[in-house]
Amino acid sequence: MPSIPAQAVALVTGGASGIGLALCDALADRGVTVISADLNPTPTTPGRESLLLDVTDPDAVTHTTHYVFERYQRLDLVFNNAGIVTCGATEELTLQHWQRAMDTNFYGVLHGIRACYPLMIEQGHGQIINTASLAGRVAFGGLNPYTASKHAVVGLSLGLRAEAALHNIHVNVICPSLTDTPILDRLNPGLPPTRLAAAVKPLMHSLHPRPYPPDRLAHHILTRLTRNKAVIIAPARARAVDRLARYAPHLTDRLNHLLTKRALIQPTPPPPPTDHHDATPAPELRATPGDTHDPTAPTAQAASPCPQSRPSVMTVPAPGERIPPRHPVTDMAPETIRGQPNSA
Repeated sequence: MPSIPAQAVALVTGGASGIGLALCDALADRGVTVISADLNPTPTTPGRESLLLDVTDPDAVTHTTHYVFERYQRLDLVFNNAGIVTCGATEELTLQHWQRAMDTNFYGVLHGIRACYPLMIEQGHGQIINTASLAGRVAFGGLNPYTASKHAVVGLSLGLRAEAALHNIHVNVICPSLTDTPILDRLNPGLPPTRLAAAVKPLMHSLHPRPYPPDRLAHHILTRLTRNKAVIIAPARARAVDRLARYAPHLTDRLNHLLTKRALIQPTPPPPPTDHHDATPAPELRATPGDTHDPTAPTAQAASPCPQSRPSVMTVPAPGERIPPRHPVTDMAPETIRGQPNSA
């Protein structure tokens, strides 16, 4: 299909948001009749019909595809675009995470192919476009179910492409990097939560501060489709990563290790503030009879390291009490020196 004819009919799964919605808009701008199929369909508008579809249900996909073909008497383009992101450290993932990723991302594509491929053979032409991801070309830790499903989509698309060419049918696969869509707001949908799910969005945005706009991606895709590019990788930074993985695999592996460590090893939270007061009990101070000074009151003199510099603290003797002899060094009674332990 060297160009997209204005009278063409296109079926887009996952067409209510993100890349699918941008593709619907771009196709409609070119005069293509668009049928958007999604779990959350948007209202039908002139030139665009919206249908409810769960791509994990093979019978529903077949029914929808045959409905479009019979209603419009042709089916020129099928975009198998619906997908989800499941993420988490492998030891956290349940079998549900793996099954949901494969059911939606891979089997959803396979159901679409099985439904439209015989119809396109019958009409003698057609184009099947499958949405994978840069993760279908380069592996990333923490996204193993997603990565596995997208690698499967790439392999299926390239294998089918050679067969479909015998029937004048083109097959292409899209491998975008981070695009500005709501997909990161719906991680692990309906699945047990993982620690990584809460960190993926800020991590991805730290690596890609400006995600690729979906309308620009849609324009890029449609331009490459007219050239029948087997693998459509966008934007330019995604193509750079893909080339790095192919020509410098050891460097790519090291980078993957670093990014995976950053994603999966969460920083240790700082310890709670503690009371830094000296836990050593203060020496017990005893008042002798007649002492009018409060021995428990803190004084600056008590903190002085030099006993010689302290003022004398004398005990007033009781009537008839013998005055103790003076200390030869401090000139005070040794038992009345405040805070000075007896060295004897």
